[in-house]
Amino acid sequence: MRYLNHDHARLIRTGRTCRASRVRAYAPPPIPRPRPPADLLGALVSTLLRMGAWA
Repeated sequence: MRYLNHDHARLIRTGRTCRASRVRAYAPPPIPRPRPPADLLGALVSTLLRMGAWA
């Protein structure tokens, strides 16, 4: 897990107050390209797992 910045690192270490809004603010914009359904499902699962790891 690579910290995006010191604030993000502190956010992860301490109770992570208002985590979702900060993560959404730091997240890079999604790449707009058509993807097959299987790849889209995999991306959704990986995103949920990543958010679960941060929860």
